[in-house]
Amino acid sequence: MSEPRVLLINNNSLKPPVAPVGLDYLASDLKHRDIKPVIADLIWSNDSLGELKKRIDKEDLDLISLTIRNLDDSSGESKEFFLNSYREIISWIQNNYSVPVVLGGCGFSIMPEEVLKYCGASFGIWGEGENFLSQLIYALHEGRSYYHIPGLLYWWKGEVVSNPPEYCCLTEMEHLAERNHIDNYLYFIKGGQGNIETKRGCNQACLYCADPLSRGQEVRLRSPDHVVKELFNLLEQGVNCFHFCDSEFNLPLDHAEEICRAIIKSGINKKFSWYAYCSPWPFTP
Repeated sequence: MSEPRVLLINNNSLKPPVAPVGLDYLASDLKHRDIKPVIADLIWSNDSLGELKKRIDKEDLDLISLTIRNLDDSSGESKEFFLNSYREIISWIQNNYSVPVVLGGCGFSIMPEEVLKYCGASFGIWGEGENFLSQLIYALHEGRSYYHIPGLLYWWKGEVVSNPPEYCCLTEMEHLAERNHIDNYLYFIKGGQGNIETKRGCNQACLYCADPLSRGQEVRLRSPDHVVKELFNLLEQGVNCFHFCDSEFNLPLDHAEEICRAIIKSGINKKFSWYAYCSPWPFTP
């Protein structure tokens, strides 16, 4: 049997461009699980549908995945709504191919059932795609049942069924540090920053923030050594300014200190600048 294959589509056209770190992590995880990830990064294309046609026609795909980073531009002035462009792509795929489409990403995970119904995709993955997207791909590739997969949304008798999400143990996922599936340097020179996670999840209860919905309420930590490895890999690509994408970099404080000590110990601390979201408390003296 041939290896499973999935097309990962980034349709985020917001400017300045922000590297799709979730897609980069996801591609590394799929590769780690012997699935071939094919990337279509449409932000750089002048012909999105032509680019998709070229990719789909070339590969024997089991699944097409669309990452939704934002539902809108969060601007009270412009009020730009992004889901229509996703719905158009999904409709074009369904009219021309029989490959099923799955939605995922932080934007999708804020209101997964509503987004799936609006866009009309076959599946959704609520929460993290790592581990669970690969389960769906193998189920489709081998003709097995997928109804048990955590975080999966699927259609049953005209209604959407939503399985509760589960979350990965990040300390065991060193392969996320690869960061070699998208052009991170191009994003850096066009957008001015790279991005990296040291943890996922948020246990705070801020009324304005959707992070606990999209990332989970349990804070899960990455190994400082893995974070340093990822920083080194991005530095090798020419990226030297980073945004730490954690909900709150200094929560918990001891992990933030471990990250900083590991960076200093590695000797790369003077080779880049960085910034992060932080809680007003706690900080070290």
